[in-house]
Amino acid sequence: EQLWRQAQDGAEQLGDALASTFGPMITAVLAQGGFVPLLAGDAFTAVFPAATPEEQPLVFRRAIATAVAFQGSLAPASVDPQHPPATITAVKIGLSFGEVAWGLVDGGEQWAYYFRGRPIDRAGYAQGLAQPGKIVADVTAVAACADIAAACTLTPSPEEGFAYLSGHLSLPQPPAAPAPPPDPDAQAAFVPASVRSLARSADFREACPVFISFASDVAEAALHRFVTAVLHHARRYGGTF
Repeated sequence: EQLWRQAQDGAEQLGDALASTFGPMITAVLAQGGFVPLLAGDAFTAVFPAATPEEQPLVFRRAIATAVAFQGSLAPASVDPQHPPATITAVKIGLSFGEVAWGLVDGGEQWAYYFRGRPIDRAGYAQGLAQPGKIVADVTAVAACADIAAACTLTPSPEEGFAYLSGHLSLPQPPAAPAPPPDPDAQAAFVPASVRSLARSADFREACPVFISFASDVAEAALHRFVTAVLHHARRYGGTF
């Protein structure tokens, strides 16, 4: 709200703060074999895939160690509410683990993709329980990897099934094959030209965001039909998806 009052200057400060924080964080996720399928305002979702059950403990360790490194790299939060910091000084992180489904939706002029599953729902819920500078984990997910649970400290949170996580897990060596660079042609299929052509400078605008959440038991065919309809109507009425 304070940056909003500064109009263009405030927007640029906020854009710079997000870019200076998100850039290194996303780079760190990629370096540990993860990827970021979703950016939403001042938050993002990261997924660390495991190809085999044997890889699961190492992959979960990569996710936790990356989260711990995020918190350690940020400066203490500003205590002056009249002067918003020029950089992000604290983040809230939620962690879970388990099977995640993904899919591609052909909307004609634009494609869409999704990632869904209990771990994403639980990680998002855990983040909502966290305080700035803290990590909240799904305790059932942590318990599934005994060696990781032994290396971390879990402090119960007010919500049953979740706990504050702390520890000093060292970052594993990066995977042998780093993530490939973005493919502009692939991006064009999913990102509208009106978005890809935006200038790097930021701006505050009046907008009507629509957040859509799906029940975990929605059939894939029904989900695809609905997303296809959303893509069509978004284009029809001047929105983006």
